[in-house]
Amino acid sequence: MLQVTVEQNSMTGWMLAGVSAIIATLSSVVAWLFKLRENENAKHIEGLKNEVATISAKADKCEVERGDLKTECALMRGKIEVLETKLAFIDVNGTKYAHKDDKK
Repeated sequence: MLQVTVEQNSMTGWMLAGVSAIIATLSSVVAWLFKLRENENAKHIEGLKNEVATISAKADKCEVERGDLKTECALMRGKIEVLETKLAFIDVNGTKYAHKDDKK
């Protein structure tokens, strides 16, 4: 049978205590690093939320302005059609008057 001496038993205890201390320290460091990363991520997420809110407000304003421009464009098309009609009338009537003057 194997006999465990007091020195070996004492050394084993110290080794287990040392390994446990190392594992506890590493666990604490990993937990601290994880918390640090989570805080950084939370700050980045908050910043992104603010950017999304800003861009959303700008997009809403852009949509309103687009609607206004669409209305203005339709109004301008109507005015152009009226001007084209008047111009065609002037061309036809102007040509008649020009020919009357040539016959004299």
